[in-house]
Amino acid sequence: MTPLDAALAWIRKGFSPVPVPYRSKKPILENWQQLEITVEAAPAYFGNPALNIGLLLGDKFGSADVDCDCLEAIAGARELLQETGLVFVGNLSLSRTTCIDRSTASNSEIS
Repeated sequence: MTPLDAALAWIRKGFSPVPVPYRSKKPILENWQQLEITVEAAPAYFGNPALNIGLLLGDKFGSADVDCDCLEAIAGARELLQETGLVFVGNLSLSRTTCIDRSTASNSEIS
């Protein structure tokens, strides 16, 4: 899968991907926090084969990154978070996992 294929898949799932330089975790585009790339614009941003992809998360997108750094946190996440199918395992011991949680409620509705 190319970075463009991956970005398009994220866009189709309702996420807003952000290009990140290869082997980095930090977006370098100016105003990347406001970037909302469409399917049509994606080739201009994700054409480089050596590229990482970040996702804009937060209230506007109804999503959060939940890091589970121990087995107890993973078990808690399974009980407390809704099933999204978006779970990323960091190592073979399963002791480090990242889940993407999605909600339809905004922060103002929760507060």
